[in-house]
Amino acid sequence: MYPFGHLGFTLAFFHSSTTMREKISTYALVFGTLLPDLIDKSYGQFIFKHGRFVGHSFVIGFIICFSAGILLYFLGKDNRLAPSLLAGWTAHLVEDSGGFLPLFYPVIQYSFPIYTFDPLRALSSPYVLSCEAMGVILLGILAYRYGYVDIVKANGFTALIRALLKLE
Repeated sequence: MYPFGHLGFTLAFFHSSTTMREKISTYALVFGTLLPDLIDKSYGQFIFKHGRFVGHSFVIGFIICFSAGILLYFLGKDNRLAPSLLAGWTAHLVEDSGGFLPLFYPVIQYSFPIYTFDPLRALSSPYVLSCEAMGVILLGILAYRYGYVDIVKANGFTALIRALLKLE
């Protein structure tokens, strides 16, 4: 799955109930959803020749989110940030569960497959295209549901950016 799929499915799930929506930080959730691929597709792909490495490990994700939680606690920041980051990270791993995942790396050693990232080949896959299309559709539904479409219609795209920055 690629960014729009991860964002659409994760946000739709966590915004499906008022209770969950109130208990999360949407910004931290979005960052947590994208973070495994930001780590692995930037660093793991070029150094280790595969796109799923430490970023796709639940152990590493828990350590990073726990450390962030302790740091944020001492800084006196919002106590929803670290759990929301971990929720996004976990949602990403669940959404990627159809392929190789080193979930318990480095506790368990894995034989990592050699993988060369080819975006043109990946985007020709019906699975990838359908996941990305569904992600875009879900993001559109959420934008409509929460009034972001009306903001853009009335005041332009920059008003949407200002509204999103004032959310939390």
